[in-house]
Amino acid sequence: MTKFSAAVALLPVALVVGAGIGVTMHLLGPDYLSATPALILFTGLAAFRMTTVHWYAAYLAKGKTGVPPLLTGLNAIGVTLGTLIGIRWGLTGVAIGVTVPSVLVILLAINVFLRRVLTVEYWPALRAPLAAAAASTIVLCAPQLLGADISLPGPFWALVAIATATHVVLGLVIDRRELRQLVGRLRPGESDPR
Repeated sequence: MTKFSAAVALLPVALVVGAGIGVTMHLLGPDYLSATPALILFTGLAAFRMTTVHWYAAYLAKGKTGVPPLLTGLNAIGVTLGTLIGIRWGLTGVAIGVTVPSVLVILLAINVFLRRVLTVEYWPALRAPLAAAAASTIVLCAPQLLGADISLPGPFWALVAIATATHVVLGLVIDRRELRQLVGRLRPGESDPR
């Protein structure tokens, strides 16, 4: 669950990190270019939440129903205070004010409370998605560093398509054995080898 959530969630992160200004300009318009840092922060936070979403289900499956409301309350307080403090610095300040407490609460959830009900190793699960996201980020950054103009819609969307294909293909190649096993277990009439 962690691996495949990260594989999906890290592609938008790669896109906004590698070509954030282009993403903002072509999706929202030039009037919103100042919102690019906030878009990057919120996309990163969404990916982090999506990758670690299993903690909530793990608590409930183990009957630890008191932990999610506690963490939700901590998150609500942290995000409210962060927003009140960050609003002085505009949208980026609000994004930081929301992101920091949310990340800290998730880290508390998975590194303190989750360890009492379930052991999860993240790095083995995240290696392939992180490698694919890094490669697609490089694909996005390289032409810009070499001076290519991607401000026009045609070159920009072509670059996004190439970066997306890189992310998907590299992820499939790295995980090909595990994906074959997963498909084998899902075929009708075949029993689960585990």
